Amino acid sequence: MEILLQLGWDVSFFNTDSARIYLRECIDLAKKNADNLNIGSGYAYMGSSYFREDKFDSAQHYYRIAETYFLKDTTVEGKENVIVNRMSMGTVALQQNKYEEALGYYFNVIDYFENSSSEDWPNLLTAYANVGLVYNDMKQFDKALEYHTKGLEIFQQHPMDLKKKAQLQMFVALDFLNLRQYKSSLIALDSAALTVQKLNLPYLYSSFYALKGRYFNEIQRYKEAIAASKKALGYAQPIHNGFEEGNILFQLGKSYFSLGDYKQSLQYFGPGLSIHRKLHDKTRERASLNYIAQAYYQTKDYQKASEYFDAYGRLSDSLHQSDIQLKINAIENKYQAKQKQDAILVLKKNNQIQQLALHKKENQIFFAVVGSLLLLVTGLLLYRNLRNKHRLLKKTEQLYEQQIIQLEKERQLIAAQSLMKGQEEERSRLAKDLHDGVGGLLSGVKLSLSNMKGNVFLSEDNAAAVNTIISQLDNSIGELRRVSHNMMPEALIRYGLKEALENYCESIDQSGKLNVRLQTYGLDQRMVQDTEIILYRIVQELLNNVIKHAEARQALVQLIKEADKFTLTVEDDGKGFDLNSHTDINGAGLQNIKARAGYLNSTVDIRTRPGEGTSVTVEGVIN
Repeated sequence: MEILLQLGWDVSFFNTDSARIYLRECIDLAKKNADNLNIGSGYAYMGSSYFREDKFDSAQHYYRIAETYFLKDTTVEGKENVIVNRMSMGTVALQQNKYEEALGYYFNVIDYFENSSSEDWPNLLTAYANVGLVYNDMKQFDKALEYHTKGLEIFQQHPMDLKKKAQLQMFVALDFLNLRQYKSSLIALDSAALTVQKLNLPYLYSSFYALKGRYFNEIQRYKEAIAASKKALGYAQPIHNGFEEGNILFQLGKSYFSLGDYKQSLQYFGPGLSIHRKLHDKTRERASLNYIAQAYYQTKDYQKASEYFDAYGRLSDSLHQSDIQLKINAIENKYQAKQKQDAILVLKKNNQIQQLALHKKENQIFFAVVGSLLLLVTGLLLYRNLRNKHRLLKKTEQLYEQQIIQLEKERQLIAAQSLMKGQEEERSRLAKDLHDGVGGLLSGVKLSLSNMKGNVFLSEDNAAAVNTIISQLDNSIGELRRVSHNMMPEALIRYGLKEALENYCESIDQSGKLNVRLQTYGLDQRMVQDTEIILYRIVQELLNNVIKHAEARQALVQLIKEADKFTLTVEDDGKGFDLNSHTDINGAGLQNIKARAGYLNSTVDIRTRPGEGTSVTVEGVIN
């Protein structure tokens, strides 16, 4: 069996069909001997053979079958096989852009090795490196740097294969480069150079010089970038490292393009595009199509420029739709999971209410029986005891009724919180899709029109029409950004409530609709994101009410955070309103504010009179 298994593994690198014949023979033989370890290994190698063909669904299918057999092996070796197999499953999920699934597998690996007596440091280091790669794909470069640095720390404590060290050093250099921390990136590159030189391996030299070429591209030293990238290409081509070769050709094309040598850039973008298509690297394919189209445009070959712009547009639409579908699927999965959790909570509350009601009835029956028995014993004791029992029963019933009311309130609060959280998540998703998707497409249209205007002869009327269209596009882009920002301000997510409020109040102030002053205290430390979003929405709703209804000239927004308490006050010098008026106090705006305040378990105090302005204060405890 071991021979068949090894044959299947070795042959899979150059002939997957033949490899799978050996692996099926190994699995059949292992099943006859009830050898779970070799059955699992056979299926795992089958998964790897499909992975090498980029058939990721099939690969994941066989990895999952392998796990069922590894789980039957209760030895230490069996447990470690489960973990190593999950590492492979995480890598498949990463290739399919299923980032949360990939992180789940990798963190499972990390948790096992960090909390067991196993000293399999290479696999732990690999898991840290893979987590960093996932965060890199998710554009969370600070998190990628954190986990790649952890991997290097493990290497320092437990020295092992120098090749892993070289790769991690280059990952760290790439993370710094993505974070635009160029000095730190260069230091990491210099450290990697020492390790790469010790090993003297072509594939490491290829990766190192490719990364150095990208570094010089980023800091606009294009001639040095070209020299480094050509060195990388010299190492990559003999070893047939297709992915690396495609990446290097793309970097060389970018360098020549940035120098204005468009014909030379096409000499590299063209072969690179062929490799990207062969490897199904859609992201790099799209970028190459864009550069090629622009290069042909600059060399005045408008027919080819048009062909490549069309190809770029079709691929962009396809990738955009795929990206939107992935986001929708992720949000739906989260929303459904949250709905299930909330349904379980509500069901538990209902069960508790039913139990209390049943218990209440049982007590009533019990006390009635006791009263009847006491009546038979003695009239005097009956009277006295019945009176005491009656009082006790009343108190017990009141207590149960209070508990039922409280549980009902908790159930309503859970439902309200779920609805509000779902609304905010939907706002965030729509804001991002509008800004990144529609905004990007409008900007692309504007750029194409501007280029056409500058390079194509137009009559005076047509030129005026193009100018009008460009102006309308500018207005549309500005309005789109304003709507996107109102739905979910980026400053609120990235920098916190204080900066988001400053930006919002400043935008109202600059519009001339209302003079707004903002005062904050104690917001240096961020609150829970849900709390920040709700407070921001309350301020937004209150200021909108002031602008729409108050006819005010000035408004003051004051937010104070002390320990675990907050106080939010919004005042204006407008016309005020009658608190006793059913229409004014029950308006949709104030009802929205009260609902959001209820989400934070906070109170709302409104003070106003006709002609004397309005002051609204929200106070509560920070969760």
